[in-house]
Amino acid sequence: MALATETASPRTRLPLAVYVLALGTFCVGTSEFMLAGLLPQLADGLDVSISRAGLLITAFAIGMTLGARS
Repeated sequence: MALATETASPRTRLPLAVYVLALGTFCVGTSEFMLAGLLPQLADGLDVSISRAGLLITAFAIGMTLGARS
């Protein structure tokens, strides 16, 4: 039995950068879904139709894509 515990690999922690990147990815993904959830209120506030305000989500997604390539 002692042999089995000696050959087990030790637990290692991930670098802090991995946790920071995971948090950043979560925040970016959440912000995209949050904008979609607030679309009716956003359209009312801008005094435009919901479909017109939905173009903001498209513009945001294009901006995120172009920003990620830089």
